[in-house]
Amino acid sequence: MLDACANGIVNVDTKGTITYANAMLHELFGYRSPHLIGQPLSILLPDNAQEKPQIGEVVSVGPGKRNDDGSRSELDVKVGDKVLYSKYAGTDVKLSGEDYVLLSEKDILAAVA
Repeated sequence: MLDACANGIVNVDTKGTITYANAMLHELFGYRSPHLIGQPLSILLPDNAQEKPQIGEVVSVGPGKRNDDGSRSELDVKVGDKVLYSKYAGTDVKLSGEDYVLLSEKDILAAVA
């Protein structure tokens, strides 16, 4: 029944190893089911989904997002905080020979203690 499903279905064990893959995965990813069994799930993930987040230090902050009423939202980060952000988030810039990443607060995944 699962092989007749129009969606790709994969079952993974607790170690991230593929234990079942239906026929639709061949259409989606180009791998036949027997070739997927025993492989890590990461074989089906795009490269950018496998990237580890970057760690950076906040060196400057703006005034905060402007709300509909014209007020500003208070920021959750401050200068000196260490933060995690996606490798592809923000805009890379070089100022005075130093590399920086301009991020919106929504691009920050977590603060690091």
